[in-house]
Amino acid sequence: LPLCVERSGTWVQAPPISGRSNGAEYKLRLGFPPCSLPPAPFPLADIVVECTGNPEGFAIARQALRPRGTLVLKSTYAGNLSLDASSLVVDEITLIGSRCGPFPPALELLANAKVDVEPLINAHYPLSQGLSAFEEAQRRGVLKVLLDISP
Repeated sequence: LPLCVERSGTWVQAPPISGRSNGAEYKLRLGFPPCSLPPAPFPLADIVVECTGNPEGFAIARQALRPRGTLVLKSTYAGNLSLDASSLVVDEITLIGSRCGPFPPALELLANAKVDVEPLINAHYPLSQGLSAFEEAQRRGVLKVLLDISP
């Protein structure tokens, strides 16, 4: 089943990422084409990566996961995350925490323009407008906000 994610109110289909899965090779790609699948009910996935950093994202990721699926938490939540531990146990969900990966390969992909990060950036602010940047970053649907610290 394809993995669909919501970005700024639009559901998009995520392509396979780099690596191997059951012997098949995939290429890393961001900037997803429109997904024709409806947002609800969405197809259940074997593996869901939650990387929004907010409780609503966790809830959506959990709903998208089939029983005995794997939920990868690639988020650092501000404050505590409330969750229904019983549903995780009953559905035999595997939770994997993943904070940081190996930086050298990631930096190499970025340096060689193998990953297009522009679709992930919602806004740029000068350092003098730092408070506005933080307000923007807290809005629903915003992925990344950059601060320019150059003089």
